[in-house]
Amino acid sequence: MEKTKSFDTKKSIQTAIGKSASQKVTLTAGGKEYFWSTKLERVDVIRGGIPYESIEAVSKRMNNPVKSVLAIIRIPQTTITRRKAKAYY
Repeated sequence: MEKTKSFDTKKSIQTAIGKSASQKVTLTAGGKEYFWSTKLERVDVIRGGIPYESIEAVSKRMNNPVKSVLAIIRIPQTTITRRKAKAYY
């Protein structure tokens, strides 16, 4: 039997840093521009928080309903609904 290799987190992060997307991705929402060219940069943008309008912009760009986009990026509908409500108050 072969022994299973353990997962090396540091190596995985270094690999993600080294890999870049085929192009720089830019998203403009709420009067602010968000951009990334690597998976790690994309994670930083998401963790930093983006306005709900960006989800709508991605939805239009992908020609998919917002609900589908939320499922893809694993954000609950309630989170977006709450952010949208806060923006109007």
